[in-house]
Amino acid sequence: MRYALWMTALALTASCTSPPTELRLEIHSNLPVPEELERVRVTVDARTIGDRLQLREIVLEDAGELPLRFPVVHAGGPLGPLSIRVVGMRASEVVAGQDMTLSFIAGRSVLVPVELSSACRDVRCPMDHVCADGACLPTGGPDGGTVERDAGAPDAGGRDAGPGEDAGRACPEVRECADRCDCEDTTCGCALQCREGEDCEAHCDADCEVRARGVSNLHVHCRGASCRIDARDVSNTEHVRCERGADCEVDCEGASNCHVECKSGSACLVRCAGASNCDVRDCGDLDEDVDEGGGDLRRCAGDVLVCRRDCP
Repeated sequence: MRYALWMTALALTASCTSPPTELRLEIHSNLPVPEELERVRVTVDARTIGDRLQLREIVLEDAGELPLRFPVVHAGGPLGPLSIRVVGMRASEVVAGQDMTLSFIAGRSVLVPVELSSACRDVRCPMDHVCADGACLPTGGPDGGTVERDAGAPDAGGRDAGPGEDAGRACPEVRECADRCDCEDTTCGCALQCREGEDCEAHCDADCEVRARGVSNLHVHCRGASCRIDARDVSNTEHVRCERGADCEVDCEGASNCHVECKSGSACLVRCAGASNCDVRDCGDLDEDVDEGGGDLRRCAGDVLVCRRDCP
């Protein structure tokens, strides 16, 4: 039975009335990309709460790909603790890293900033400490800039979706897309409504929901975020591009064309029931067996395609 689901579609939809229980890792680095930082590897060990060990690795080509964002989502069971390790690599060498022990907060989306710093390259900190600017600092210390490791503790100081933002404020209303809509960082996600029968373009750099049912031509660009896209009955989905470790779920039921690009270690789920010309690209060859095989791209029951994630 799975309890903590990393980079999956379950329980990820941002909602004003029932926010997800999740940890949002935001990974920064001052190391030159790709000269000194070629890859970032994230390992989530949730075996202590009945789940499994999971690993995700992202190849970096330029500094503009940072920060990387990884949602770690709770879907029932104990709230913690889980062990998370984030390392930056050059070839096979680890050039920077952080180890964290975290817990979820029920009904809260907690931002966890992670710094891969050159100053911490040769620093080895004891348990319950984190390296910042070359020094080992205890978690939960008085320094407001310290990354809190136990996000579930009552006084851990875990940060919500953005620094200085009020987690209790009302979510923004659904915005209607006219030609193009951008979704930037916001406390409780961004909901975009496309106009039926018209073209729609949406760019999401933060968790977003794109309601595009019945549009003529749809283009969605999701970068390092959790994106939920309703593309049912769309005439032509030019492409949904998911990259930089994004987590995308696309409903293409009844659509004429639906093409999802699942790039840069992203995880994707596409519902193709009743759709014509529905596929997932940049994920290897399709294993036609239902929920079997070890490939990145698989077909699940109900004509669902998944890339780098489990069947629903």
